[in-house]
Amino acid sequence: MEVPGSPVEGPRTEGGVAQPQDGTARTESGLARPQDGRTRTGCEAVGGRGGRARVMSQRPEDRDPGTRHAAPLPRPLPPVAPADRGSEPVLSFAQQRMWFAEHLAPDRPVSNVPVSVRLSGPLDHEALRRALTWVMLRHEVLRTVYPQAGDRPVPRVCALTRADLRLVDLSALPGDAARERALRDLVDTESERVFDLARDMPARWLLVRLGDADHALVATLHHIAVDGWSIGLLLSELAAYYAAPAPALREPPALPLQYADYAAWQHAQWDAGAFGGQLDYWRARLSDLTTLDLPTDRPRGAGGPPRGGRFTTVLDAPLATALRKLAAERDVTLFTVALAAFHLTLGKLAGQDDVVVGTPVAGRSRIELEELVGCFVNTLAIRADLAGDPAFAELLGAVRAEVLGALGHQDVPFERVVEAVAAGRDLTRTPVFQAMFTVQDAPVPTLDLGGLRIAPLATDRGVAPLTDVVCTLTEDGDRLSACFEFDADLFDESTVAGFARCYRRVLEQVAADPLRPLSGIELLDDAERRRVLTEWNDTDRPLPTTGVHEQIAERARRTPALVAVEDGTRRFDYAELDARAEELALRLAAEGVGPESVVALVTEPTAELVVAMLAVLKAGGAFLPLDPGYPPARLRGVLDHARPRLVLADAASARALDGVPAGASLRILGEWPPDRPAPPTDHPAPPADRRTPPPPPRPRPLPAPAAPHSLACVFYTSGSTGTPKGVAVTHGALANYTRAMVERLRLTSDDRFLQLASIGFDVLLEEVFPALAAGATVVMPGRPLLASGADLTQYVESHGITCLELTTAYWHTWVEDLTARRRGLPPCLRLVAMGGERVLADRLAAWRNLGVPLLHVYGLTEVTCTSTVHLVEGRDPGDTEDTDAGPGLPIGTPLDNTRVYLLDRHLRPVPVGVPGELYLGGAGLARGYLRQPARTAARFVPDPFGPAPGARMYRTGDLARHRPDGTLDFLGRVDNQVKLRGFRIELGEVEAALAEHPGVSAAVAVVREDRPGDKRLVGYAARAPHADGDRPAPDALRSFVRDRLPAYMVPSAVVVLDALPLTANGKVDRAALPAPGRDAPASPAQPPRTPMESRLAALCAELLDRDDIAVHDDFFALGGHSLLATQLVTRVRTEFAVDVSLRGFFEAPTVAALAEQILALQAAALDEAELDSLLAELTDD
Repeated sequence: MEVPGSPVEGPRTEGGVAQPQDGTARTESGLARPQDGRTRTGCEAVGGRGGRARVMSQRPEDRDPGTRHAAPLPRPLPPVAPADRGSEPVLSFAQQRMWFAEHLAPDRPVSNVPVSVRLSGPLDHEALRRALTWVMLRHEVLRTVYPQAGDRPVPRVCALTRADLRLVDLSALPGDAARERALRDLVDTESERVFDLARDMPARWLLVRLGDADHALVATLHHIAVDGWSIGLLLSELAAYYAAPAPALREPPALPLQYADYAAWQHAQWDAGAFGGQLDYWRARLSDLTTLDLPTDRPRGAGGPPRGGRFTTVLDAPLATALRKLAAERDVTLFTVALAAFHLTLGKLAGQDDVVVGTPVAGRSRIELEELVGCFVNTLAIRADLAGDPAFAELLGAVRAEVLGALGHQDVPFERVVEAVAAGRDLTRTPVFQAMFTVQDAPVPTLDLGGLRIAPLATDRGVAPLTDVVCTLTEDGDRLSACFEFDADLFDESTVAGFARCYRRVLEQVAADPLRPLSGIELLDDAERRRVLTEWNDTDRPLPTTGVHEQIAERARRTPALVAVEDGTRRFDYAELDARAEELALRLAAEGVGPESVVALVTEPTAELVVAMLAVLKAGGAFLPLDPGYPPARLRGVLDHARPRLVLADAASARALDGVPAGASLRILGEWPPDRPAPPTDHPAPPADRRTPPPPPRPRPLPAPAAPHSLACVFYTSGSTGTPKGVAVTHGALANYTRAMVERLRLTSDDRFLQLASIGFDVLLEEVFPALAAGATVVMPGRPLLASGADLTQYVESHGITCLELTTAYWHTWVEDLTARRRGLPPCLRLVAMGGERVLADRLAAWRNLGVPLLHVYGLTEVTCTSTVHLVEGRDPGDTEDTDAGPGLPIGTPLDNTRVYLLDRHLRPVPVGVPGELYLGGAGLARGYLRQPARTAARFVPDPFGPAPGARMYRTGDLARHRPDGTLDFLGRVDNQVKLRGFRIELGEVEAALAEHPGVSAAVAVVREDRPGDKRLVGYAARAPHADGDRPAPDALRSFVRDRLPAYMVPSAVVVLDALPLTANGKVDRAALPAPGRDAPASPAQPPRTPMESRLAALCAELLDRDDIAVHDDFFALGGHSLLATQLVTRVRTEFAVDVSLRGFFEAPTVAALAEQILALQAAALDEAELDSLLAELTDD
């Protein structure tokens, strides 16, 4: 066998893409086969982590002339030559990134590259050690350490006489299975051992003896010294040196270049501006990036050692053949087909049009670099625009052009691209892209060295990728396999398995029909589609045959003496309630109230309100409840639009109608005008005996009950245009909803349900009709109880309330009050219903400890109040299990005869776990918006999945996702996701972080543009009523959020209020939130306030080469990058003698935050007297 350096070598690695078939494919794929025709294979197949980056190689001279117009080549760079060894050595840009990553997480093996091979046959230990020694002598980078000189690392090559090869003997273990388990444990342990780059050579070797002719070589390399290509070089050289006779060579053949020469050349080219044009290309291509937000199972930034997972799916031969055929027909490579499909899959999973995927390139575009071990690999960002619904073939062409353009500008180190285009720093995400894609053309072959066989040692252990998801497509004979490596801190394996299924489904569809528009490509197969559309919507049940008022009348006949409603001054049993409603209904009918007639009810929450609601329904009309506390303008606007036949008001509320033109239609409850028509009567026939007095007239029976499709009630909700919308609910929808809620609330005749909502809010339906249909008592407070500031807990106890319902905002406040006062719930209370907004986790945990079940309800007026529910049982004493752990409290499953769809923007169902817009259909669907056909058509749209032609569904504008069991998670509003400075921000996350502060009871976040072009994130915090001391300071709240969220999610201003403004329906009134005052500028330019801050500002100014650094200025926004940050932290450690955290500085990169970190570290090491002296540092000069 020839030794390395001669014309013939053993197999080496490459990876990245399928071998091209012609010049065009070669140019696009980025592969250039070396002139000797050798095949390269990747390190992943031999257990190497570096093989995760399947690399592409492209030398400019290999480009096909016919495609040069697609991506003009930059000016050629000069060849790499040996550097002046008298000059100070430098790290390459890739090495700087590795060195920085090591210092950012010094206890984590984030850059380890484990490589393991099985050695079968008789092994010469000394020959193996000699081969390892020669490999390390030949490649200086394998014995280079990186101690710091001042604030910079300086490479230093160590002398080596004999490679360190440790031996572990497992041969004595009983049985093959035990030895294999022990070997796997050793491999895992070795891969987790960190390197100290200042002292440790970046290569460790371990020989494991399993038997006389069975060994494993376990190597752990550091990415600062190797890449995927290097692994193949190392293995081939190792095999060659092992097989070479000992006397044949006294030392390995010298290389004309070392990696240090390349690093010096790279810096020289950068300093000379040779990469300037290429960098301009990347600035243009990657401007205004959008982060990829794949659906995760856990929040980012949980901390702890990174965990990786791996899931592999096989693409069978017919699919692989179809994909290769598509590539050939479209004159592209398999790599481009698979990459375009990956872009599309990610875009559909994340609901985004703008998707950037990283793909590695070998970084060896010069032939003189092919024999060098080192970290040459570079990363290209391939951006795809999915907007406009093009055909997949069009997307394929666009991705091909992007690949060509990227390859033509591949010399710029990715680190420099990041500095040029990344607007903000987020340690929980990789910059520029959050997913990577590679293609590997063939596995590593087994080598036979005269009886010793060297084969890859496969491992199922996933390593933590440096980004969210990495997909590697591997050719395996006539099949393909897609391996997904993922961050197990973010994703469960089942979730990534779902991603893989979606990817396979996309590949199947584009292979079958590349002209299909992107909107027509679905992520679900038939079984998954049937599950989310049919099985989880299997709620069909015979519809009620009677209306709500008829059900209550039947209850009055069965239990006439039970108390139906009370309000503190009056109490009606069921018989009296029904009689009063019947009498009023007759009067209404005499006034012309009948089907489709609207009767406005303007009353306080009293028993008379319930009478009036039933009376309108009995008369066949529709009631419109209006809170008398509404502003006159609001009342006037609603009455003008609704055009009610009558307006019924109690005497006190009638005064609220002063100035409101109710006209002759106004009637005072209990004071019917004598001049109005009397209820119609029937006169019985006179008796035959004229001496018998005639019987009195009988009230004429009410007209036949209203049809299910007739109007039953109208509720006006706020509209996005500022004009209220009247939601028209039918008798059938109300009856179906009432029956379902009787069951979900578990109501019986023993219950007492407290009515709390504003009567203009649709929750009134939930508080009244299910209770009456069940024979329970409705307790009307007689006045708006919550608005009056009454003690809710005391009221519940004194009135024996068993059930009540609150909006989420009020519920949050109540739970906080109970917790702060250490109060329990009254024993009479058995159930609380709650809904309307996202639930805070700490409030939920506190509630469960109170022991009362919670019914989480979700719905909208347009679908009759409630559509889905989720029951949270109270925690028994000693119960520690939290069955509702996860991203939030679920909103549950649909009610009877209700259909729930989660759809993408093309009305396609989304997979389990993927966010989609929530659409609702079924029997609870309202008719639409009263007298607003255009608005109705916009929101009540055809149901393409409905059971019958003409079915409709309501577009809620809410985001939700299915859990694996079919329950729903509410994620927020579609319009509550904002994009700011290139980052997508879910405002609910910011609100939850603010609300965690002990001095805050509730929080809201909004993006404001009070000055044109000045968009900023603003937080609003309601002061906790029982918080100690004064209201929390805005700066303290910003600092609190900064400790929990990435910097780009920290509000630029926080406004502290005594209470958040609420609408009449108990939801946060965002339109009433005040603008931040002048004392809360978007970018506070505050000068240093202490000697420590002054010194830190001076250090920052020196490194950034600028003056006037303010204490709240973002270091990276001023031009800082990772290496400068490392230098700053190094100088701070030296000057202040504290071990400042580099990660901590990245999370809060300001002078003020750095000073806080230093003071905290100093304080932790001082006694009381020294601490008093240190505190003087906090005072102004």
